[in-house]
Amino acid sequence: MSNLLKTSGSNTLVKVLTITANGILLSIPEGDFFLNYKDYPWFKNAQINHVFDVEMEGDHAVRWKAFYILSDIR
Repeated sequence: MSNLLKTSGSNTLVKVLTITANGILLSIPEGDFFLNYKDYPWFKNAQINHVFDVEMEGDHAVRWKAFYILSDIR
């Protein structure tokens, strides 16, 4: 099941599609991106609510407040 995340009542355009044993599948307007735990180890033991607290930052970057991460996912 995918969840459309919302911040301050407006869509953030980021969807966390799946969280697996190997990583996280995100969907942004440009397409879907798999973030594996090898390259993004801070997500491996993260709380689910922190993973879902993501927002777009510009056209190609996403930001997680709980992790102080801004990542360009092109």
